[in-house]
Amino acid sequence: MSFDITDDTNDIYIMANCSGINKVRIYIDNEEKNYERLQNQTYHVGHLVKGQKVTVEYCFRDTQANTGTARLIVADMNWESFLQAYDILQSQQLLIGKMEDGYVKGYITISYPGLLFTSIPYDAGWTAYVDGEKYEIDKVGNAFIALKLAAGDHVIEFKYFPPGLKLGLIFTFACWLLFGFLCGRRQFQDRKGENASGRRKRRTQSAGINETESDATSDLPEPDDRSLSVDEAVEQTEPEALDDDYYKHVDEILKDVFDDDPK
Repeated sequence: MSFDITDDTNDIYIMANCSGINKVRIYIDNEEKNYERLQNQTYHVGHLVKGQKVTVEYCFRDTQANTGTARLIVADMNWESFLQAYDILQSQQLLIGKMEDGYVKGYITISYPGLLFTSIPYDAGWTAYVDGEKYEIDKVGNAFIALKLAAGDHVIEFKYFPPGLKLGLIFTFACWLLFGFLCGRRQFQDRKGENASGRRKRRTQSAGINETESDATSDLPEPDDRSLSVDEAVEQTEPEALDDDYYKHVDEILKDVFDDDPK
């Protein structure tokens, strides 16, 4: 699709889309200026002069037939209207009081109902508050955050909380609780096992001591019925002692007899 510039000078913007395409190519005087632009994107062609030719090429998907309805919007920048709108917006802009990561707070005074347009990219994690109350968020160009405000003074707050983070924190906390429970249970079982092992060890040691005492007792000689009492032993040893003395006495007498015999 092509068109020629007829005015002396123009600041051209275009937006091209079509069903079944995945990219758009833009040429100026057959020279490619842009490649792989997505649909519904506004593209600044540039400052062109009379006689230049602009060509827009639609690239269809491989699975799409080369037929369909194409749309091309061409606009020339009207700087006078732009500056008028800018002055109006500037006089009723949001005054930022505080800005942090994931948080913006500001103040605005508007003389008539209107749309507060911001440059904050839209994301499901953003929440808006107007005068302390939660407020519905609108989207501009399916890309930026906007609010429909009534006339008057307002305090605006934007807060960001990553989607899914709350659920993730809940699961993380639950996992930590489960982990702590399992660790405590394991320690309890280990202590219980150590106590049971200690009791078994003490019983084993006690049984070993009893067996040792039993073995020592069994090593003692059993009483013999043939063993003699102390008195009987004395009675048996005393005659033997008397017999020795008797024989010694006899020997002395004989020595005396033979010594006294004359030669």
